[in-house]
Amino acid sequence: DECDELFDYICDFYCEVIEKTIDLYNPDIFTLTDDTAAWNNPFVSLDMMQHFFVPRYKRLADYAHERNIPVTLHNCGKCEIFMDDMVNVVGICGWNPAQNCNDLAAIKKKFGNRLVLTGCINSSQTFEKPGITEDEIREIVWDVANNYAPGGGFAFQVHFIMPDPNDQYMIWKSNTVNDIMDEVSHEFYKK
Repeated sequence: DECDELFDYICDFYCEVIEKTIDLYNPDIFTLTDDTAAWNNPFVSLDMMQHFFVPRYKRLADYAHERNIPVTLHNCGKCEIFMDDMVNVVGICGWNPAQNCNDLAAIKKKFGNRLVLTGCINSSQTFEKPGITEDEIREIVWDVANNYAPGGGFAFQVHFIMPDPNDQYMIWKSNTVNDIMDEVSHEFYKK
């Protein structure tokens, strides 16, 4: 009971903030942000998610739905078990970073272009790898595009961890990844 009261209190607070700001800002997209999972497992069970989180996420998302604003979810980690509720109950239409610790092929197959998968790349295992070449980057980006872009419902996104903002090699990699994603996007959708 105390947990429900706490979750209601937090949700009530955010509902009040949204009520006072959503029409003022008139956003193009409304994003729920929560990390409910680590790389290997969710932090909470499906039952706990359905009891504590989903109804409150829906309350928040409904402000956007009432205004025909698309709702997306930022949720890192292995949270695929929650996607049915997030899409069918909460009403999200996009998920980032859609990390590849999840069975993204199954999620893509299940939801098609009803759920935009954003990312689908684990940059720490790919782009942040020392010595990666431009050709390797191009191959990774094309693989991701070929796996997730057909039929729509996909957007490129990569997060880099750059401990030193002056690291010229990481800057080169970041710029190269972005350039190749742009190049692949244009080429892929010409097909």
